[in-house]
Amino acid sequence: MLVKLNSKRELHRQWKQGQEEYRDDVQLCRDGVRKAEEQLELNLARGIKNNKKGFYRYVSQKRKVKESIPSLMSKTGKLVSTDEEKAEGSEFGPVLFNIFINDTDSEIECTLSKFADDTKLSGAVSTQPGGFESSPVEKDLGVLVNDKLDVSRRHALAAQKANHILGCIKRSVTRRSREVILPLYSALVRPHLEYCVQLWSPQHKKNMDLLERVQRRATKIIQGMEHLSYEDRLRELGLFSLEKRRLQGDLIAAFQYLKGAYKKDEDKLFSRACCDRTRGNGFKPKEGRIRLAIRKKFFTMKVVKHWNRLPREVLDAPSLETFKVSNRLYIGLHAEDKGTKRTWGY
Repeated sequence: MLVKLNSKRELHRQWKQGQEEYRDDVQLCRDGVRKAEEQLELNLARGIKNNKKGFYRYVSQKRKVKESIPSLMSKTGKLVSTDEEKAEGSEFGPVLFNIFINDTDSEIECTLSKFADDTKLSGAVSTQPGGFESSPVEKDLGVLVNDKLDVSRRHALAAQKANHILGCIKRSVTRRSREVILPLYSALVRPHLEYCVQLWSPQHKKNMDLLERVQRRATKIIQGMEHLSYEDRLRELGLFSLEKRRLQGDLIAAFQYLKGAYKKDEDKLFSRACCDRTRGNGFKPKEGRIRLAIRKKFFTMKVVKHWNRLPREVLDAPSLETFKVSNRLYIGLHAEDKGTKRTWGY
């Protein structure tokens, strides 16, 4: 009996030792997979400007769920694995097809015409007066503008789209370092907040804050930045607020019209000051008279006072790239809010 107990104790010790070795091996494998994912995400972030689809493919692969229908046997005895082959070549093909076709017209009020696997929607259109309803909103260059030149809806849509992509990045990446989050934010999120912004630049503080909250959230995602204030996060990351970026974008566009590639269209947008004895630079546009308050926020009006404040050494830039660098330094040194005295990293 004693021999059996000793044998049992030895077997239990070996089993326990094996369990510990197994747990150690599992932990090593998990660490290796996590490091490989972090390196892959870092490589995707570094090349995100030239390969945006690569990141979205990586996200879609991580979000794949287990197949609800396993591999099926076709009529020829061959295993099929893709969804198309399962629907067409398997025994369930005709059944699945009939289910799809029969359920197509559910909860559809217009007229449906079916022939084989083709389904067409049709409906009557009245050509009499009053048959069509006029819309107060028009979309141009991807921007929604109503009959009162109000673009507030665009601000909400841009912030919503940017927040959705930012949430996708937050859920997908393994390591939230600045080397990964900052390039992804700059290439995938911020363009939605700045596309054609000269046309729909926010006029009211609530819309400015709506857009700025997206960047606040993005900078707070970065590991080690959670407990810093927004201004400190901008300073550490070398970023400007979106308001300062919009100002820099307006000045770049003005440079293109006044001295750059679009100089031939200058007379259509700006008029030069009639007096040559101007202080500072010699390329001062004339500030026109404004009757409506909404005109103050138009690109051709709001950019004039900022352009006229630029020193001559900034405006004497021989090329657009040189002007961008000088303009960044000038805005950084003369920023009104603290914490934005560095040039942008992205």
